[in-house]
Amino acid sequence: MKKITLLFSLFIACSCGKDDAATPIDQLTNGGSKAWVLGEYIINEKSILTDCLKDDKFFFAKTTGEFSWKKGTVKCAPTEKDELFKFSLSADNKVLNVGGNNWQVLSLTADVLEIKTDVFSGSIHKITYKKL
Repeated sequence: MKKITLLFSLFIACSCGKDDAATPIDQLTNGGSKAWVLGEYIINEKSILTDCLKDDKFFFAKTTGEFSWKKGTVKCAPTEKDELFKFSLSADNKVLNVGGNNWQVLSLTADVLEIKTDVFSGSIHKITYKKL
């Protein structure tokens, strides 16, 4: 009986001792789909995070490779509609492509995604998303 108890204890200790770290794509998508909100949006070192962006939600879906931008109740323009793009994360996890535009991944954790790009008219855009 002592051997069984010892083996069981060792099994529990070994299985609990290792916690596999989530891959970057799983940090981004929670392994399926994950909701994010804007923490900051800066263009050329000036914040443009307005009320009409603060209530928007952003979803990365792993299985479909889709990035959904769901507009909140406060609209920046009366004709605003939700948007859907394809996304991919480079093999080295340093580039996030959304809708054909490459963003440099500055930081990616389970709680924060920070990206930047200069593909829009040479302006430097830096976005920080926070897990919802």
